Amino acid sequence: MPDNRYFYKGDLSKGTSISLCSAEQKHLLKVMRKKKGDSVTLINGQGILATGICEDKGSIFITDTFTEKKKKTFSLFLSLLRPKSIELVIEKATELGVDSIHLFPAKRSEKKELSLHQIGRLENILISALKQSGGLFLPKLVCHSSLLSSLSSAEGAIYFCSLQNGQKQILKEPYSSSLFIGPEKGWTEEEEVLFISKGATPFNLSQYTLRAETAAIAASSIFSFFLQEEAI
Repeated sequence: MPDNRYFYKGDLSKGTSISLCSAEQKHLLKVMRKKKGDSVTLINGQGILATGICEDKGSIFITDTFTEKKKKTFSLFLSLLRPKSIELVIEKATELGVDSIHLFPAKRSEKKELSLHQIGRLENILISALKQSGGLFLPKLVCHSSLLSSLSSAEGAIYFCSLQNGQKQILKEPYSSSLFIGPEKGWTEEEEVLFISKGATPFNLSQYTLRAETAAIAASSIFSFFLQEEAI
C-alpha cells in the first residue's frame, strides 16, 4: 500500500500549493505525522500523480506531476445488494481498475434505493481503495432509478451475466465494455428480454452458481485484465 499517498479532489498543477480536505489532512498530520519539508505524493483520481513538499499548517507545495491516460474502459453495472455486499464490490472493483460503477434496483433486488449516508460511505470506500491499490483513476459512482435508465448509460459492448443463456465469449469491443450483474435471485425473464432488445450479450462467468458479489469481483478481474492486455 502506498502509505505516503493522499487524495485531493481538484487540480494538481506543478508550482502550486493545495490544502487537503479535513480527513486527508488528519491522516497527513495526526496519523503519518508529516512535518514541514517532508515529501508526499498526491492523486486526484483523474490520472494525475503529483509529488509535493509539506508546508505550514498542512498545505502542500506541488513540485512535479505525472499524467497517465487510459485507452480502454470497463464499466460495472451492479444491481442493488445488501449494503455490506455492495461495499465489498465497490472496494475490490476499484482495486481492479474498474472505470465506473453503476448501481440500480433490479426487479428481484432486496434493496430498492440507497440513502445519502450510504452513498457517502461508498464514495469514501472508493477513495480508500484507490489509495491502497496505487491506481490513479477514481471510478465514477452513479446511482440509477431502474435497469432501463442504467442501460442508457452503458457504453461499448454490453454484457449481462446469465445462468440460463450465458456464453463464455471473448470481448468483441476493443475500447469499452459494460457488464451487468443481477441480484441474488437472478434476472426476471422480462429483464433478460430487455437486455437482448438492447443488443446485450449474455455472459457466463463460471460453471458454478456464484453469489452476486463474487460474480461482480470475478468479472471485474477478467474484464480489466483483458482490456489491459489488449491495450499493451
